[in-house]
Order: sequence, then C-alpha cells, then structure tokens
Amino acid sequence: MTIRTKLKLAALFPIIFGCFIVIVELWTAQKVEDVLGREKIAGQILFGSSDLSRLGNDYIQDRASGRIRQQWAVAHKELTALLQTPQSWNAAQAEVGEELSHSLVDLGELFAKLSAVQTSGDDAANLVAKRRQARWSRQIHTKTESMQTLALRLGELCRDEIRETQSAALKFSIFSTAGLILVVTLILFLLGASIVTALALLRNDAEVIGTGDLDHEVNVTRRDEFGDLARAFRDMILRLKSVTASRDQLNSEITIREQTEAELAQKEAQLLYAVNNMPGGIMMIDKDMTILLFNERYEELYELPDGLLQVGGSLHDMIRFRAARGDYGPGDPAELVARRIGGYAGSDQQTMENKIPSGRVLELTRNPIADGGLVAICTDITERKQAEDLLREGEQRLKD
Repeated sequence: MTIRTKLKLAALFPIIFGCFIVIVELWTAQKVEDVLGREKIAGQILFGSSDLSRLGNDYIQDRASGRIRQQWAVAHKELTALLQTPQSWNAAQAEVGEELSHSLVDLGELFAKLSAVQTSGDDAANLVAKRRQARWSRQIHTKTESMQTLALRLGELCRDEIRETQSAALKFSIFSTAGLILVVTLILFLLGASIVTALALLRNDAEVIGTGDLDHEVNVTRRDEFGDLARAFRDMILRLKSVTASRDQLNSEITIREQTEAELAQKEAQLLYAVNNMPGGIMMIDKDMTILLFNERYEELYELPDGLLQVGGSLHDMIRFRAARGDYGPGDPAELVARRIGGYAGSDQQTMENKIPSGRVLELTRNPIADGGLVAICTDITERKQAEDLLREGEQRLKD
C-alpha cells in the first residue's frame, strides 16, 4: 500500500466518526423533543386535575349548579382523552400513566355520586344529603391531590429521561472524539515510523554504495514509494556494474545514471510531498540534535518563524527561541534550555503535551531510532482539551 493511500485512509476516519456523531446528535435531539412533549402532557394533567378539584368544591358551594356539572364533564373528558393519547412512555412512565387513568375513572365515579345527591330544605334528610356531599367532595379532593402528585412524578421521570439521554449523547461524543484522535494518532505514528525506518535503510545503502561497494544488496521488499525508490536505486547499481571501458558504453551508462538520478529525485520529491501533507508535524534529529527532516506542518503547529528550522541545523536554535518566547514558563532562559535539552537524552518513547502561548495544545510523541537520534510527531489536540473542559463544566453544572 502506498503512502498516499495510507494518508487518504487516515483522512477517511474523521469523516466516518463525524457521520456517527451527527447521527447520534440528531437521534438525541429527536428523542429529547419527544420527551419534552411527554413532559408537557404531564403538566397538562397536573393543571387538569387541579381544575377538577376546584370544580368539585365549586359544585358544592354553587348548590349543585348545572353549569359546574357541564364544566366538570368537559374537563374530565379532555383529561381522559389526554391520558388515552398514544405516547412512547418508558416502563416507569407507563406505570404512572396507568395509575392516573385508574384515578381519573375513580374520580368520575365520585363526581357522579356527588352530583346524584339532592339537597333541599333544612330537614334531617337534607342534612344527611349534605354530609354525603361533603364526604364525596373530600374524596374528590384527596383523589385529585393524588393525581397531582402522580403528574409531578411523571414530569420528573420525563426530565430524568432527558438528562440521561443528553448525558449518554455527550459521553458518546467525547469517547468518539477521543477514539478518533487515538486512531489518527496511531496511524500517523505508524506511518511516521515506517517513513523513518525506510529513510534510514536507504541512507545506509547509499553510504555503503558510496564507498564503492557495488555488490551491496539494496533492500527492495517494500511495496510503496520507498520500494520504488529502492528498486530504482538497485537498478542504478546494476547498470553501474556493467560499465565498460568503452566511451560509448560509458556515455550510455552516464545517461542512464542521470535518468535514474532524475527518477530518484522525483521519488524524493514524492516523499517530501507525502511528509509535508501529513495531518501532523514530523521532525527527525540525530544523536547530536542535528535536524535531518521536518515538514512545514511542524513549523505551523509550533508557530515558528520561517528559517528557524533548517535541515542540517541544530535543534538548540528552536529550544532557545521557545524559551525566550515563554513556552517553558518563567525562569532563566539558559537554565530552561539546558533542562529541555536534557529531556532529549532518554532512550524510551515519550508522550507529552505542549502548550503554545497562543493557546494551542499539542501532543508530542518522541520515538528513539537506532543511531541514537529520534523522530518527533506532534498533533493538534486543542479541540479535545476544550471538549474535556466543557465536559467538566457540564458535570459541575449537573452537580450544582
């Protein structure tokens, strides 16, 4: 697989993850809208049960007014229709809705008993009728209070479902973003390590052949641009070995060599194109901290001035510049530079975060290579850090 193909695959991962995140966000918005509708119904049930309680009291005070009976019938019918409307309740909400339906049926029966009592005059029978009215009225009041409590409970269950849905969507977004960054970083790391290894092999082959050992075997097992470059290099050596003392043959071989060198330059240009178009920054130094390779993205991420990094130059220049800029915090610049240079002496892989004064946060991975140098790969994780801050703020607001 060519390096260009690998880079295209690395770019495909963010698109796939982004589609998943958008789908989840749309699903979350739809579900929250549905739950808000159910919460609104819970509020309507609360107000409806309050109206029934009020109408029950008004019925007694207004001496069994036909107008009150009509208003009660309308309110009871509307509340019944509201409870019978199909909704996507969860198990707990459906249980509360069932209790509300039973309570509403009981309430209708109580009001029917209340409205069936007739009061007139001041005799003993009328006194008994009034007591019966008072008993049914108290039961209506108790039943409506129970319905109000259930309606409040239903609204709270809906709000709990909204919070759970939003929390699950937030967690999915955070974990998806973290997974995306991890996968892309891993791909870039493996790609960078592959590039560095191939460059080291080609450099060693060139050094050996440069001493005059034309029998040296060039490694041509790779199937990417480096493999093409190695095969072109091997072909050049084979052609050089067949050179004769003949001037015509020599001129022919010189022409072939020039063509091969042109192909080599083209492959090197392709390599530089691939390196310069990586999503992350890359830099390779030797054991003396001499810069062997870097791309423009590395300069952009660290916001370095043009010309500060040079192939063949020293990494000390960049460290001194960053110390003077304040990247390493307060302190004596000379001490900061010495301490920073000492951090490059380790032989193990190191991963750290660097914060640029502009606010950008970079994740830097250093990997040692065989000759004592190292390759550094950096990626921009500013959005991930901002997402983590937003998550912490959201969790704090939930706790408050």
